[in-house]
Amino acid sequence: MPPDPKLYLPPNVPWSEPAWYRTGNSVYHNASHRKLRDNIRKYVDEHILPYALEWEEKGEVPRSAALSYCKSGIPFDDVPEDFRPQDVPNLAGIPHGQLDAFHFLISTDEMSRVEGGVSIALGGASTIGLPPVLYYGTHKQKSHWFPGLFSGSVNFCLGITEPGGGSDVANIQTTAEKSSDGKFYVVNGAKKWITGAPWATHMTTAVRTGGPGAKGITVLEIPLDSPGVSVSKIFNSGQNAGGSSFVDLENVKVTVENRIGPENEGFGIIMKNFNRERYALAVSCNRKSRTCLAMSFSYAMERKTFGKRLIENQVIRRKLAEVAHRVEAHWAWLEQIAFQVNSSSEGWQEPSIASQIALVKIQGGQMVELACREAQQIFGGAGYQKGGRGATVEQISRDLRMLVVGGGSEEILTDLALRQEIGAFSRQAKIPAAAERHINIGFHIPACLVFFYSKSSSLYGIVFKASDDHKPRTLLDVLAQDKLDHVSRDLDDCLSLPRQLVNNSKVNWRLYCHPERYRTLVIKGTDDASAPATSHMRYDALPDFHLMLPLTTRATDNIDTVVHAPISNDGDTIKLLQQSSKYEDAQDAAQRDGSPALSNLLRHGSWTMNGPFISDLSSPSIEALRLWNSLRFVRMGWLTALEAVSYMDLFFENILPLSPVMDDFYSHHDNHYKLITQEPLLCCTILMISSRFHCLQGTSSWSRSVALHTRLWEHCEHLVNRIIFGQEKKSKAKTRTLGSIQALILMTEWAPRSVYFPPKSDGWDSDLLFQLPDERDQLDGNSADVTQDLQGNWYRDVVAPAKTIDRMSWMLLGCAVTLGHEIGLFTATGMNSTVNDTQHHRINHVWLRKVIFIADEQLSSRNGLTSVIPSSLNSSAFEPWIGSSSAKAEQTRKFVNGQLALAELARSISNTLFSSRNTTQEHIQSYKYVSSIEEYQQKLAAWREVYLDKQVLSWHTYDLLEIEYQYATVFLHSLGMQAVVDRSCRTNPDDPNAANRATGNWILNFATPTDLRFINTVIQGSCELMQSAIHLAERGSLQYCPTRVITRVIGVSVFLLKALGLGVERAVFNKSLDRLEHVVRTIRHSTWDDLDLAKRYADVLHHHIYQLKNGSGTRGSHQESSIVEQRPGDALTERGTSYESSDMFGNIHVSDDWPDSLAFLDASLAPFGIATDESSGLAGLGDSDWSLLWNIPSFYTPLFPP
Repeated sequence: MPPDPKLYLPPNVPWSEPAWYRTGNSVYHNASHRKLRDNIRKYVDEHILPYALEWEEKGEVPRSAALSYCKSGIPFDDVPEDFRPQDVPNLAGIPHGQLDAFHFLISTDEMSRVEGGVSIALGGASTIGLPPVLYYGTHKQKSHWFPGLFSGSVNFCLGITEPGGGSDVANIQTTAEKSSDGKFYVVNGAKKWITGAPWATHMTTAVRTGGPGAKGITVLEIPLDSPGVSVSKIFNSGQNAGGSSFVDLENVKVTVENRIGPENEGFGIIMKNFNRERYALAVSCNRKSRTCLAMSFSYAMERKTFGKRLIENQVIRRKLAEVAHRVEAHWAWLEQIAFQVNSSSEGWQEPSIASQIALVKIQGGQMVELACREAQQIFGGAGYQKGGRGATVEQISRDLRMLVVGGGSEEILTDLALRQEIGAFSRQAKIPAAAERHINIGFHIPACLVFFYSKSSSLYGIVFKASDDHKPRTLLDVLAQDKLDHVSRDLDDCLSLPRQLVNNSKVNWRLYCHPERYRTLVIKGTDDASAPATSHMRYDALPDFHLMLPLTTRATDNIDTVVHAPISNDGDTIKLLQQSSKYEDAQDAAQRDGSPALSNLLRHGSWTMNGPFISDLSSPSIEALRLWNSLRFVRMGWLTALEAVSYMDLFFENILPLSPVMDDFYSHHDNHYKLITQEPLLCCTILMISSRFHCLQGTSSWSRSVALHTRLWEHCEHLVNRIIFGQEKKSKAKTRTLGSIQALILMTEWAPRSVYFPPKSDGWDSDLLFQLPDERDQLDGNSADVTQDLQGNWYRDVVAPAKTIDRMSWMLLGCAVTLGHEIGLFTATGMNSTVNDTQHHRINHVWLRKVIFIADEQLSSRNGLTSVIPSSLNSSAFEPWIGSSSAKAEQTRKFVNGQLALAELARSISNTLFSSRNTTQEHIQSYKYVSSIEEYQQKLAAWREVYLDKQVLSWHTYDLLEIEYQYATVFLHSLGMQAVVDRSCRTNPDDPNAANRATGNWILNFATPTDLRFINTVIQGSCELMQSAIHLAERGSLQYCPTRVITRVIGVSVFLLKALGLGVERAVFNKSLDRLEHVVRTIRHSTWDDLDLAKRYADVLHHHIYQLKNGSGTRGSHQESSIVEQRPGDALTERGTSYESSDMFGNIHVSDDWPDSLAFLDASLAPFGIATDESSGLAGLGDSDWSLLWNIPSFYTPLFPP
């Protein structure tokens, strides 16, 4: 199609070009700039401009045109010659090293003469997708990708914006999980409004590989032809040829070689790319404004209405002048910024120009909107018409919205620019030379830490002046004079001055800050006489010295005030303390509002306490803090909004991954609004559990966390009462929801501290008079519980809390099941479900059914009770999952389904072998238990083969499933132990074998080889389970594990002691006790909470292990005493040291001689004693068996504390 001459401007139309284009006079531009401009203009006028509107209308650019454009080198002028094909010349013949910001300004301006999305389709998307690779990619990556840019075989686009947000890069939701072998990432998520995606081969993508916030962002180059990538074009009102698209990423595998920069450091890479992108958009706004202005001027000169030309109307001339002065002023600003970029060693990454670029982009957007509006007003109907004189203006009217919103909206950039300028102002604040700040050191200071900052690798602006000799000395002079060996110049280092330099308390030090070069100085003194003369410490990140300067200034003022303030009475003292407290408040504000680096600095100082169990505060957005400030508990002063968000983040980081109860939906701050406003019980429960296990930074952190946990638990009790009694408020914060069911199950997993204390008040005074049995009591009635007083520490510290937790969990589970029936959880679709229910809501239905079934199986077995879920609903727990098939989702499914299948198998074992006392005895006396154990062991092995997959499971989920598996194995094979004890107890006293009970090899008279193998399996499984617990402790997770996991560890430790009591070889005995001692020691040091069940158990069991290791334990009354030879055993601390591989388990010695046995059998040590109740279910852990299962103190009486 021949070009329409009416679409072009006549020469020399006012304001159609920048002034230097017409006159050639400029302080910024030289001959190479004009050469570049002429080269690009000629190409655009000949090959692009005549066809641009046609291509825009079709929505695509011919392949031949795109290849020709790439070979011209115009879009890739910043690619060095080393990566250019030989047949592609430098742009306009200018060497790459001579190109500057003005060349970029000119090339962008010239290409902006092309309307619509044509320039993007030609390769312009690479201008924003390419820089991260150019500046942060490796040489190998550049060599692999860059040559293809010029042949059209490689084309980049930038994938940042997501359906849930755009400019908020720190809250990117697209995830990338690294494979177990570390060779690739699995990416899941979606990107929206991705310019140039249909024609791109690679998408420079921001993904989340770490935790929440900016620190978890990584940049990956995703090949768009990878399996799992789906690109769908979005049809917008303008930029039709630009290919704006929706990119869906589902289980996309990306090799680690495609990562740009280090992992979790992509936020800075993306943010630094914004400067160049926003500047290019501002240049485009200027060119579009010029086009509208020039075309409307030309049209007004020709168009006549009411007998005269439009230009002769003053109102028209005013419109043109209004646009003209904005266009020229904006261009001058663009040139000024380009000059600043050229003058900075950091180029486009110069921090000080970011706010200017944001503002120039804002001004450009407002200007192009005004220019296009006035042009359409002057053109009239022609400006709304596709084709004719106003076609270009009409196209711009549809394209300008992308220029205004793209790269950051006006609102976002306005706030960004102001915040950056405020920060720059704070950094440039200086201490007036005429008002020197004095710090009078009035006490003995043996050491002084100096923090410093420098843009180069030298020390800037730290000068010390002693008032006695008035000779200024720099820090380097001081260090050189005192001959210190190490002088570190890293930006994030901390140096200390020699002790003798500040040891004289009579010296007054004066601090000087140069008004321009010298940034800041912070001095921190200590009165610890044992401090070393020099020290060298590393910090994780550079402290924010710009925020510290106001602190030092206020600190100086505060010292002067305190020193010089007159005190004549107590009132003056109070006033002085109030004045001094302002400095404390400033420090607290710095911790709340400052950077993480500053918080890190303050933590290492003397202002805040820290320790191995102190958790860092989160860094939420202002919007998140504003939302949490509306929480009732925050408004009541129980905690701050920052602490609330921190507790939430810590819960989802440390606690929730250890249980299958719920997903991480509420870990994202964007979803906190729903949690706070619609799920009161779940919100309160999460905070309650998190405060139970975490201590946050700050004053009295431990005490505050305990008090907060107590209050939150009381509120949870209140909300549970509302559910039980059917009470509901008339607000959107309901308690009869899926979230409440999740909360109830969470309480069964993590019990509150209150379970370790008796009720607040009994409320029934008759016990004061009638506690002892009375003849008026019914024979089967209640009796006072005095067992705890009789059985001592073991019962009080371990058994009683465990029983309380089980009873509470059972009742909460019943409440959850009842509520689930009410809201339709167990139906195919919930009663309250609608077509508008979200995917997450539907997934929750399926998930919760599985979780409730798991909890029901575990709790009913532990309590020896019948399931609360009817068998007719069991199938609902095994419905297939719905939703994503990502690696993370597959991991979750494997974890939950593994728990579910094992819980079902455990129920089958219980029903078959331990449904009643008679059933168990029948299996033992008929020897059916052997085949039953072997049958179920095969099923357990099959389960392990399917679900214990290290390639899919994370390390903690693997260990948790391993614990459940080993516990089921131990419990199953413990029936072999019971069989041996049962035969022994039923033997006639006159039988010769009975007389051998007192000997070490008595067990060979009552145990078959199969029984011995079962006993060894109990020992082996117990030790493997404890090793998994040790692994969790070593990784810092055991302290956060559900109570269920701790009871598993407690249970197998008792099974292990009972198995050892039957008589085993000395080597097995020593190694088993070493493992038990190791797990006890690990548990004792893994938590700060002295109320924790695991810690109580470890403390009590430690006494018994001590006695056994030293051979001081007592026997049962019917056995003769013997002393075990004490031999040090090597602790099995490594994962590779497995009992399976131990030779001692390879052979079972069935002979008359058991030389190294340790036979300290007592009938009460049997896993299931004679007194087991007929109604108990899972014998050994049933409520009626507690006294028999946990009766170790009656057997091993501690002689003295360790």
